[in-house]
Amino acid sequence: MERAYEYFLLDLRNEYRLTEIFEPSRIMVFFKASLVITTYQRIGLIQLGSFYRDEKKYDSAIKQYKIALKIQDNHVKISELNYHLGYCYDEQQEYNLAIEHYKRALAIFETTRDDLMLIPLYTSIGKCYKKKQDCTTAIEYFKKALELISNDNDDIQICELYDNISSCYYITEQYHRALEYSTKSLFIKENNVHLNIYDLKVIAHFNHFVGLCYSKMEQYDLAIHYFNKMLKMWEQYPSFLDVGFKVHENIATMYMKKKQYHLAIEHYKKELVVSKDQYDNTDLHVKIGECYQRTYNYELAVLHYKTALEVLKNTDDDDDNDDDIIQYLMMTTAHLYFKVNQYDSAVEWYTKVLNMTDESSIEHSKAVNGIAKVWYEKRNYEQSWSFCSKSMNNDFEKFEIYGKIFHYYGEQIFAYNCFVKSIQILSSSPIMPHYRKKYIKRIQKALNQLK
Repeated sequence: MERAYEYFLLDLRNEYRLTEIFEPSRIMVFFKASLVITTYQRIGLIQLGSFYRDEKKYDSAIKQYKIALKIQDNHVKISELNYHLGYCYDEQQEYNLAIEHYKRALAIFETTRDDLMLIPLYTSIGKCYKKKQDCTTAIEYFKKALELISNDNDDIQICELYDNISSCYYITEQYHRALEYSTKSLFIKENNVHLNIYDLKVIAHFNHFVGLCYSKMEQYDLAIHYFNKMLKMWEQYPSFLDVGFKVHENIATMYMKKKQYHLAIEHYKKELVVSKDQYDNTDLHVKIGECYQRTYNYELAVLHYKTALEVLKNTDDDDDNDDDIIQYLMMTTAHLYFKVNQYDSAVEWYTKVLNMTDESSIEHSKAVNGIAKVWYEKRNYEQSWSFCSKSMNNDFEKFEIYGKIFHYYGEQIFAYNCFVKSIQILSSSPIMPHYRKKYIKRIQKALNQLK
């Protein structure tokens, strides 16, 4: 209230020749009661609305603007009031109402060709549509604004529009177009002769965005180049460091795509250091484990899978997705123990999966088949058969093991039928094609060994 008093007192004293200073509450009452007569009071309503707007009391601001709108007959003021109303609704996340009032203002300013008002209106409408996830319409309005300022050499406004357009294209997965506008913006920013620390931080973030565009386009070397540019700026200006960008993780993912696993591991581990105690790093340990697994370093892979399991066990979240990850990690750990012939450890981890899964689930069936494979490798065929029989799901590995056991006992027809059944299941399985081809080749080899 005291701010309102200071805000309006001078105007009130000039208008009504007040010679004494009233209490702030009396001044406001007096001011509100006098707002229905002259053009001057109409302006006072706008001032009052703007005061409430600056105080972020948008409901009160809207009320005053609407009263002023009803008694206003000046087209310019009407358009300005609609702009103010649009702004207030925008801040309240009432985007449909914001667009409605912005467009009412736009209709007047388009007839007067007032570019100084058209530019912010086009931009504001574009932002509202972007927030409504209507990026196509948003781009249309951003480009209208861009047409009006592209010749005015207003780098700040041009970059803002480039940034909005590029992010809209990114959201709609038009990465080539996103890259086109983001690189334009980055070029202007980097060639600004009056760079300050904030500008440099923005440039660092934009290098990251350009890197993301290249990563989506599967141009991994260029993605790494721009991610590294951001890292260098972080090293030069440590205050820019923001773990939310996960730059080392992004670089590691690019190296993983390039199958350069040693470099991927290096950057995943750097991300572990940067992100320490900042966010859940379970996924990083899983990815490091996957890299070690792909380089056949199974012991280190298991170490990181177990670390990920420990992190998950110590979290308080009751997330169903965590159960899926835990099952995956346990199953993979069991599988890797099997790979290095540590059969007792493999059975231990397969059993953990059995204890936390429903008998009808695919993971349960896979764990049963895993134990069956262990017993098969230990040449205990009765135990292997027993575990295979426990699972009645259509699992290709189960029928493959059946085929091997029948082959061992000389039952060639049964073995043949099991191998064929396994291939039939694989042919309609949702697993990745290169794995399907690999498994079918393995079973076909077993088929060829039948006499």
